[in-house]
Amino acid sequence: MTTIFSRLAVVSSSSYHDHLALANALPGIECPSVGNANTISTRARVHHTVSIGSYCVIGAACLLAPTEDEILPDHTVIYGPFAERRTWSGRGKIQEADLRRKHADYLRETLPKFNRLRRGDGT
Repeated sequence: MTTIFSRLAVVSSSSYHDHLALANALPGIECPSVGNANTISTRARVHHTVSIGSYCVIGAACLLAPTEDEILPDHTVIYGPFAERRTWSGRGKIQEADLRRKHADYLRETLPKFNRLRRGDGT
């Protein structure tokens, strides 16, 4: 699955057909394999010597062009003008789950207040 927004691409490519669709949609992405749920920002370029793992984030205008083959580990974030990188250690999973749960509760409470159903009879 490849979803492309105006400024951001969320990439999950597992088949050859998906890889071709990705190459046509994002001309700066030339990598031979892409994992699941990756985010590739605007004007990012990934050379054909890089294989992207899952849950990676590549920031805007980052260039990944190593001279040797490289595999980006899962949960890697590429950012900045010099393509600096960090890998999430896995710490904070419980806090992240709590934050997501609180956010979902907030949306459940807030959205019905602003969602007005329109009836077809004009009332």
